[in-house]
Amino acid sequence: MNKKLWALLALVGASLLVLLLALYFTRRDRGVLSWPNNQRVDYTDVLSRQPSQSPGYTSSEIRSLGGVLHVNGWPVRWNEAGLLEVKHEPTGLILVLIPGTRGDGEPGNAGKKGDASPDPVRVDAFLLSKTEVPQFSWDRVGGGDRRMWNGDMLPIHGVSWLSAMDWCSRVELRLPTESEWERACRAGTTSLWCSGDDHEALVFYGWHDRNAEDRPHPVGSLKPNAWGLHDMHGNVSEWCLDAWGESTRSARGGEGLDDSRHDVRRVLRGGYWALNAFGLASGERSYLAGSLARHYVGLRPAMSLP
Repeated sequence: MNKKLWALLALVGASLLVLLLALYFTRRDRGVLSWPNNQRVDYTDVLSRQPSQSPGYTSSEIRSLGGVLHVNGWPVRWNEAGLLEVKHEPTGLILVLIPGTRGDGEPGNAGKKGDASPDPVRVDAFLLSKTEVPQFSWDRVGGGDRRMWNGDMLPIHGVSWLSAMDWCSRVELRLPTESEWERACRAGTTSLWCSGDDHEALVFYGWHDRNAEDRPHPVGSLKPNAWGLHDMHGNVSEWCLDAWGESTRSARGGEGLDDSRHDVRRVLRGGYWALNAFGLASGERSYLAGSLARHYVGLRPAMSLP
């Protein structure tokens, strides 16, 4: 066998090795979005076995989720926090079923200064992505963006509210309302952050100026909140459906708004990697015109129950 053939075989072998390694590390890097059992599951059996540690769902919430699964056939499982997770197959995202408010005075909405409201807005049960949308999910569907960093598991960023709405609509998802977002972020807590009132502990839960080195990081790399949701604090700011108001009660969820007006200010929640810990507090709010795409802004989609 001549030297040219040996060289060709060596090149092919090296290429195959690189490809296999790339596939291995890509799968491993997807971490919290991996689904170990991709076979069909009996969702009716899963739904009937609510863990004792679960925050709890009403029978109507379980039935509503069953309706979604009956139509789509997506896999479902219980997570470690006792909440239901659904694999959204069109995007590869995992959606968590967030229980609705029960009218028991639990915090759910911020006042103007970020304080928990003593009279929370009612929130019905809904599905919310376990992570911010990573680039591999965004690219499955396609959409306009102005990203500065590339990586399958990096959060998509440089996305306008208009682009986020368009992307969501193509996979039958939507942006969460501000009240929904805060309920999911707090996960039953009344503290400054989902991790408590000690800002030192936030380095384990959110990317900010203490740990982010002035850039976004792969979704799901830090600890989740009590309901299994990652990056509710920091990494990238997340669009909400609402138009800006001085509080969540004065924000509007889209009713009566002219969405063709690009200057409408839309709510952002969660803060991003360059802010300090207090800029990432559960009740902190900001806004941006819906037509603008900034390098620190991404999204976390939601889905309504029927």
